[in-house]
This record gives sequence, C-alpha cells and structure tokens, in this order.
Amino acid sequence: MLPPTPMDALAVASSDPVSSLGFLAREGDLDALAAELDNPVRLDHVSFCGWTALADAAWAGHSEAVRLLLNAGIDVDTPTLDGLTPLMIAASRGHLSVVRLLCARGAGVDRRSRDGRTAVESALQAGRVEVASQLHQQGASFDGPLATLYVRAVCALQGTPCALVDPAEQMARGASLWRWVMARPLQLSRDLVRPIAECIHDGTRLLTTLAPQPIDRLRLRTPVEFVVDPQHPALGEAMALPSRGWRYRCGWTEHVQQVLHGELSPDTPDQFGYIPLLEAIRNDAPAVVSALVDAGADINRVPHYGCMRGATMLINAAEKGDPSVVSKLVDAGARVNVETPTGWTALMVAASRGHADAVRALVNGGANLDARNAQGQTALTLAQRRRHPQVARMLLVANNGLRLVRRSPPAALE
Repeated sequence: MLPPTPMDALAVASSDPVSSLGFLAREGDLDALAAELDNPVRLDHVSFCGWTALADAAWAGHSEAVRLLLNAGIDVDTPTLDGLTPLMIAASRGHLSVVRLLCARGAGVDRRSRDGRTAVESALQAGRVEVASQLHQQGASFDGPLATLYVRAVCALQGTPCALVDPAEQMARGASLWRWVMARPLQLSRDLVRPIAECIHDGTRLLTTLAPQPIDRLRLRTPVEFVVDPQHPALGEAMALPSRGWRYRCGWTEHVQQVLHGELSPDTPDQFGYIPLLEAIRNDAPAVVSALVDAGADINRVPHYGCMRGATMLINAAEKGDPSVVSKLVDAGARVNVETPTGWTALMVAASRGHADAVRALVNGGANLDARNAQGQTALTLAQRRRHPQVARMLLVANNGLRLVRRSPPAALE
C-alpha cells in the first residue's frame, strides 16, 4: 500500500477530519476495531494532519490495536504530513511494547521526519532512555549529537541537574571542548553505556564493568564532555530536555564543528541538505550564527528550501526577531533592502511580526522605509494592520526624520 500524499490527506479531511477507525484505534476498542477492519477501504483514511489509524494506536500505546491494524495490511511506515512515522510517535510517548512490535514488523528505525528527526531522537527528546536503547538494539544509529542528548536523558532519568556552559563563554576562553556541567555523578551501568559505547572515549572499559559505577567526567569522541560541577551558575537555569533544534542550540552539531575547525567550508550543506547558517538562525542559536559568520559564511545567500521562497539570511533573521542576530548580519554587510519575489524586505517581515528591537537594528542599518511589497504595503502599513503599535510608532518617528528611534528603547516611545 502506498503512503497517502498530503493532497490526499487534505481531500479526505475536508469532510471527515478523523475517521471512526482512528478514534477506535486511539481508544483501544479491539472488538469495534476488528469489525471496522472488515472494510479495507477504511485503512486508507487519514486525519487532517495525515495520521492513519496506526499512528493513533501508536500514540495511545495500544499494542493489540497496532497488531490488528498491521495484520489487516496497513503500512507500518506511513508518515504524517510532518513526516512522523508511527514508530517515531510511539517512541516519543515511551510505549516500549508498541516500539518492539513496530520494529518486528519492519518499521524503519533510521527514517527521518521532515525536520530531520529519527525515532531515537524523538524518544530522547522526551527522556525515554529505555526506548532509545531498544531502538539501538534494533539497529538504530547514534551519532555524536545523539550521544550528547542520550547522556542528558540519562541525567534527567536519574534526577541529576545538567546544563550546557554558555557557548559564548567557552568561545571567549578558546575552549576546544563544549562542556556540560552536572550537579552530581552519573550512575552508569553496562546496559546504559551500551548504546553510546562507540561515541565515548573509554566506552570499551565501561562495557566490561559489571556493576553500576559513579562517573564524574564523561568525554565523548566529539568535542563534548560532561563534568561534575555542582556550584556552576548554569545549573540554576531550566533543566528541561531540549526540543527541536537542540542540535544547534545545545552542544553544536558535528557539521558546525567541522566548519569551525576548517574541515568544511561554512556553506557546505549538512546531511539533510540544509545550510548551517540558515539552520542556526531558524533554531535560535545566536552564538552559532556569530561563529559561522566569523568563519566566512555567505550572509547574502538565498537558500533554495527550508524557509520562505526567496528569503535571504537577513529576512529569516528578521522573521525570528533576535536583534543580536539581525545586528550581526547587518554589521557583517548583509544587504538590507533585498526583496523576496513578492516584494517583502527584512524590515517588512520584522514589522509584521512585531519585533521592535529587530526593526530598530534594520532602521539603523539603512532599511528603506518606503519600500512596498506586491500588495503595495510598507513596513509601517503592515505594523498598523497587524496591531503592533509600538513598532508603528517607531517607524512613524523614523519616517518623520527624527533620530530618537536610534537612541532610545521602545519604552521611551510609549
């Protein structure tokens, strides 16, 4: 059976957002589900976001419902519109029995969603260490960043606070390793070490140890280490496991490390085909943006995908709204008034999103206040129509030729 296309999913969704099959699978009503499966056409039905009944059963953790659907012939890897497979969904929910069943039926353990996540990463983002270990036994691969996230998940499992030392602080002192601090030693057993044994320096020795032992320093083969430092101020910050984009925000990716060490050019696409600078911008990683710009990344490049069509790096930064990133790109020589095919500039994007500090940085960088998009709208018009009065007042001041907007914080214009 071929996976449904997004257009098929949306066509079905217009009349019936979720099929009765999906409801029964999520509830685990096996008798009713078996009766519904007598009609094979129902297997093709997807919800408005592309979920099959198998995805619903995986989300709820009903292994017998999963078994019924697989026996009826539903495809084990049919993804949602975001590219999430039933295995990824079950992994993130921590449903170990469903994960084992899906793997036994041939689910792809290394398949990736549209944003590049695997089932292992989905499990670890939710702190599901046991599920990640099971996926490793089924052949799922662990790279350096995943090993970092795995150790973080083990810390969370054992109630050990763990935090990344500020990358900017580490760069200032010329660090060759990216350091994570822990409040107390990890208790690592052979089973816990096994999935990442190849990713840590003394993995072979740890694998030969029968009893759990406290570890106060763990060095990965990538430039990352975990050390016990209970007094470090970083431990006072939020301890939640990272969500999407953690590879760029927390610990840096292997790809970026290769760029910073001169092994790759700054604009070499990563393994998913994305430009590192764009990914750093869109994943809110200003320290990585700064490092890549300093390494010579093309700040005026227009990516082919991964963002709005025709959007430059600066336009993407304006959409996210981090003034430090916008200022970094402007100061490095980014062309401020480049337009997308529909006439949008970075200033228009920032104004329409209400990013006051980004607007100020763009105005200071020489953004054209009179530019109009294909609909004839200026940045001021967009700020007014989308109800961002603070930004609208700033642009009115700038339009009137005053320099207050370049000196004062937004609060001064209230």
